[in-house]
Amino acid sequence: MSLPSTLLSVLIAAKALPASQVGAGIPCPAEPNSTNKVVCPDGWSCKWKSGPTGACHFEYPPGVVPHRENCWGCTHQGLAQPCEPNLPNTPLSTTLPNVLVVGDSISHGYFPFLATALNGTVHLQHAPSNAGTIAAGLSCFNITTRTATGPAKWDAVTFNFGLHDVNEPVPPPLKLNGRSGASLGNSSIQNYLTGLQRYTDRLLATGTKPLFLGTTPFMRDNVYTTIEQMNGNASTLMSALKIPTVDLFSVIAAYCGPLPYIHCDICQGNGPGLPPVDCRTTPHYTDQGYELLVKVIAPAILKLVSDQH
Repeated sequence: MSLPSTLLSVLIAAKALPASQVGAGIPCPAEPNSTNKVVCPDGWSCKWKSGPTGACHFEYPPGVVPHRENCWGCTHQGLAQPCEPNLPNTPLSTTLPNVLVVGDSISHGYFPFLATALNGTVHLQHAPSNAGTIAAGLSCFNITTRTATGPAKWDAVTFNFGLHDVNEPVPPPLKLNGRSGASLGNSSIQNYLTGLQRYTDRLLATGTKPLFLGTTPFMRDNVYTTIEQMNGNASTLMSALKIPTVDLFSVIAAYCGPLPYIHCDICQGNGPGLPPVDCRTTPHYTDQGYELLVKVIAPAILKLVSDQH
């Protein structure tokens, strides 16, 4: 089954530049009111990213102070979003396994708790910005998996794509934000899985140990049913590739009760003395919710790196 031309072009472009061919790069033009220099890898080009207000809206991982308002990103063949360079960053450890976390705002939420849980056992870093859709993850692969000094050799990479993909017309369609579609169709499943397999292939080609994290449920417009189907197909793919998977969907579902639920005390915005939050308004969690996720993610990472060493 053929892929839409726009997605296919992104996937082809993303595959065209192996990480081993990424060099020292060239600097982008100076940014106003900023001391940070953006350096894009060889073969990439600088691209100015700005929103309707002029702000760039890169989403920074926990512990990284937003360091640009209007800013330059890097793009390959002008396709997909400008990718946020991995700056600032810490050097790789020479004594501990180096683990990279690639994901969206959910991973940003649990990252500080995961870093605490794994402190002293692995050197954990989060990829720059929000990984977004699988197509964006592919197009930004050589940016998100490198350090400030160049290509990196990670002992393990945890990755997730899914929550942002349910907002895309393809893949997969659903009733959300004015878009309609009864369920995941065969072409949508194939599009998502094709992108996921290509991303996984690229990880494996670097010699790292991948760990796939399932997408957490979201109650708006019953989108959780689409996520559940995406997770099931992704899990089948990962099993075929012999890549371990952590089921984060079931962790949340088991705590919050039968799906769909409207109220659950770990939905973001809940707290002592506050009115219950409608979980259909947010896919995010409280600190307690993120700590629940870490209880299953941390052991999976430790097992992955212990099996490797």
